Amino acid sequence: MFSSTAQLSWEQCCVVETGRKYELDFLAISQQMNLIHNRLRNQLTEIVTFRQEDKLIIDALEERGFEESALRALKKGEFLVRNFQNGSYLKASIDLRQQSYGLDSPKNDSQPDTSESVDDDDSNEE
Repeated sequence: MFSSTAQLSWEQCCVVETGRKYELDFLAISQQMNLIHNRLRNQLTEIVTFRQEDKLIIDALEERGFEESALRALKKGEFLVRNFQNGSYLKASIDLRQQSYGLDSPKNDSQPDTSESVDDDDSNEE
């Protein structure tokens, strides 16, 4: 489903207006927090964000309690989570070396290994 900031569809309005009454969960993914319609943003209970560079997106996240320096300092695979129901704030990471997206064909011994290693010299830094 695609949504712009201009208007919400009838279905989206139903979710926003009546969904909480029935404890309806809704998951949205956006590359630009600032472009999510304000009626949806006002209903957010949790935000997960990776490194941000765009000032408009950072401003929108700062309004929700994230710090600009923390958003800009995140390394590849690191993310921040803020839960607005219980007030929790978490910094975590995923190990990108373990991710498999099913795009590689099965290896056989006659094919050279072309995988790239990830430099994790800075993985112990906080």
